[in-house]
Amino acid sequence: MLSATMVTAVAWFVSLAPPSRSAADTLRVARLDSVPLLDGRVDEREYGTPALELVTAAGRARVWIGQHEDFVYIAADLPDSFQRDQAMTPDLHVIFGTGPVGCWTARALRGQGKQVRAVNRNGARPDLMPADVEIVKADASDPVQARKAAKGAGVVYQALNPPYHLWGEFFPGLQTSVLGAAVAEDARYVSIENLYMYDSSKPITEDSPIAPVSKKGTLRQKMAEEVMALHARGELHAVALRSSDYYGPGVVGSALGEMVFGNLVAGKKAQMIGSTRLLHSFSYIEDVGHAAAVLGTNDTPSGRVWIAPHAPAKTQGEMAEEACRVLGTETRVRVVSPFMMRLAGLFVANARASVEMMYEFTAPFVVDSTRMEHEFNLSATPVRSGIERTVSWYMDRVSNEAPARST
Repeated sequence: MLSATMVTAVAWFVSLAPPSRSAADTLRVARLDSVPLLDGRVDEREYGTPALELVTAAGRARVWIGQHEDFVYIAADLPDSFQRDQAMTPDLHVIFGTGPVGCWTARALRGQGKQVRAVNRNGARPDLMPADVEIVKADASDPVQARKAAKGAGVVYQALNPPYHLWGEFFPGLQTSVLGAAVAEDARYVSIENLYMYDSSKPITEDSPIAPVSKKGTLRQKMAEEVMALHARGELHAVALRSSDYYGPGVVGSALGEMVFGNLVAGKKAQMIGSTRLLHSFSYIEDVGHAAAVLGTNDTPSGRVWIAPHAPAKTQGEMAEEACRVLGTETRVRVVSPFMMRLAGLFVANARASVEMMYEFTAPFVVDSTRMEHEFNLSATPVRSGIERTVSWYMDRVSNEAPARST
């Protein structure tokens, strides 16, 4: 007879220590949504050799999995000193990437009282990241480091975004590595994506045709298919969140980022690409972070795609005019044509990488996000409010940088 025997869920044991591949596979096959579990004492003579042995800080744990009459059983022998909080924390949310969307997702989760860990390459805490979020330094392209960083996660968010001109080189590997970490933890996976893969000739919805017209759009399509293929095979519980070009506090590397708000706050002309007269849906960054947190904390069915809330589309010119009204200045805009972007691309890698995406700004690019708004009772931040907060953030940044330059 064994002492200190108790019953527990399979996923709990997987999180205690890295088992062998064969043992992990055994557990995954045996795991069911609702498994009758044996209680009481386990007789090793009756149940035979344990299916899995784990060495923990508290001692050795042994797990039996088998079938008794018409039900599957899972039984375990745990050390007396073992405490449940040494195992997986189901409420732990791990965000890969600490750019603006990662920061605003973390802020939304902390607003719900969730435990959050954020992962980046340098271990630094961005200014927008809440002070009580755990920061872990890891190279997410390394599967071993990614799995270690995701240890104990109940939900994993993929918010990584390599340099624009290096997407083809780094993005697929980063995603594959983070997917592996989520699979290893049996965590829910929130894939934060964009709209490049869609046919944009009509307002974009979740049901719009997948018809990329750029290399980046094709790449995004393939990456999205990788996520949903894992879901279809039952290896991952995934949802996808898609949105258009970001703007908002912390957003600098966007069509509506530094070259627009940064320039206007500095008294310069806003630099906009394509056309200032065509409708374009922009995604306010706080809304994206909030939507990601909603998908990570809701028990909605996995395997679905959602488009984050977007305010009614406006032209780029109207966005600049609104920003200038907030600033109390005259509207001043300089337009970068496709030809000018190609010319800049001869010298600047990011400009070169942006040329193929100019189609978004030389034709209407409109998003219909009513499905997610209705399903989760969400609404997009009004453009006026979003621009006010964005201008305020850029002005604060200038004020904070001034003392640093004077020292």
